[in-house]
Amino acid sequence: MTQENEKDSIELDVKPDFDTPLLENRQDFCAYQSPQLSSFMALRKKSGQKGTINNKPVELFNDGNYQLQLDYDKLRCGLNINTNKFLLFVLKKTSRQIPSKTPLEDINSIDRTIIIKQKEIKEFFGIKDKKHAKDIMISSSQILLHSNHTFTFTRYNKKQISCETGFNMTILDKYDYRNGVVKLQFSDNFLRYIPQQYIAQYPNNIGQYSDTAYQITRYICELYRIQQIKKRENCVLISIEKLLEKTNTIPTICELNDSNDRHYNREIVEPLDRAIDEIESYGYFKSIYYCNLKSKPLTGEQLKCGEYMKYKNFKTLSVIFIFHEYDKSQVNESIKKQKLFK
Repeated sequence: MTQENEKDSIELDVKPDFDTPLLENRQDFCAYQSPQLSSFMALRKKSGQKGTINNKPVELFNDGNYQLQLDYDKLRCGLNINTNKFLLFVLKKTSRQIPSKTPLEDINSIDRTIIIKQKEIKEFFGIKDKKHAKDIMISSSQILLHSNHTFTFTRYNKKQISCETGFNMTILDKYDYRNGVVKLQFSDNFLRYIPQQYIAQYPNNIGQYSDTAYQITRYICELYRIQQIKKRENCVLISIEKLLEKTNTIPTICELNDSNDRHYNREIVEPLDRAIDEIESYGYFKSIYYCNLKSKPLTGEQLKCGEYMKYKNFKTLSVIFIFHEYDKSQVNESIKKQKLFK
């Protein structure tokens, strides 16, 4: 974690060039993303409730306006981070094959099949074992095939009058794995849905991050892209509580209380702090700071005293992720202007 000297205040107001399209470079890749897919990726495995629909065993997950239905009798495994990472890789390939904002009338002319090679998965995940890569490809494809996504979202007409619209989709119609290659065939509804979503950028090596570091980085990159669209400052300030909500690898307070394991520092503070240190070590962000209630970065002295690393104080903090686009010599306004996600 970067330490902030009291004499060296951070000031941020450099705006990105919003008219410039996202371009992949040696650090980034582009991938489709949406609030609904983000909800899918942040679901907690323990939050599912088993039941039956049409005499078929299913597992249901709810997150506000988003609902996921898993046909778990057909799955090799349940929700996991590898599936999360695999879907991100699929969305990366999809963004290259299906143009953004493709008109609905042109959907039928799009090739709905993408091909993913075992070599690509080994490289993305940073693994060497072929069997491990094969297991990821097959189990993740099964989940994308046997999951049903139902959600509502807001649409606006030409008079800017909003209306809630319901939508239901599966991601895949089928998949086929042979000789180290998986072929994925997208469903009609997914093809209608995904080109209308936004494209975000992620670190090239994000698939090699630890589970918690991966989830944090993915979510921050998505918030960052949303801020670019809305023309806000070019960094992300987020509360610890919101970050924990989107990090399903760290237990919630309720989960710890239910298990009678109330070591909040050991189970919540320390894993999150290690993940943030890991993210900073990769160098994708220029710097990362813990901030107090006034959105002012903590000093090295405050971090060393340890009081803020106790859960009761830690949960009141926020974290700012500063991207490399910032030129510190050009900035001239306080971090307090930055919108806090909480």
